[in-house]
Amino acid sequence: IGDSRVFGALLQADRKIVVYGQHFDGATNTGFVLRLSAEGTPDRSFGAAGVAAVTGTTLISDLLLLDDGRFLAADGRTVQYLRADGTPDASFNFPPDSAFHPSLLARQADGRIVAAGLVDTQWTVRRYFGDGTLDPAFGLVGRFTAGAALDELDVRKLLVQADDSVLLVGTVRV
Repeated sequence: IGDSRVFGALLQADRKIVVYGQHFDGATNTGFVLRLSAEGTPDRSFGAAGVAAVTGTTLISDLLLLDDGRFLAADGRTVQYLRADGTPDASFNFPPDSAFHPSLLARQADGRIVAAGLVDTQWTVRRYFGDGTLDPAFGLVGRFTAGAALDELDVRKLLVQADDSVLLVGTVRV
């Protein structure tokens, strides 16, 4: 799909392959989600000819496949739902916060969403209910901030353990 960067991929239970990342059309970067059949051809029932351009984004940094077939996409500025067919779904009411830049996502066993990203130069983890409202029972009013600054901590993955403990995976300069 032209000048594109892939940031990740998922495999659906029906063996369809979902790829996400950033596309540059020569003037603008746009976040995209591409769904392929199990044979590797574009799934024409998804987005436009298999590709969903995610409105208002410059990239998709992480993508979750939810049990109901929808997707939750992080783009480094916000989090938004996509329906199973790749169209936007405004039912995830991610609260506007110009300071929080979510780039990693995970889901706990009870369906709560965990997002990690930067606030200024510090990695922050926030937990949300399925509708996008902040879960005040997590951390300090729904938020936890790692103690290291950006130049000391490089987070690459957000994981949820079986007991719902949240792990940030990456490197720390000491």
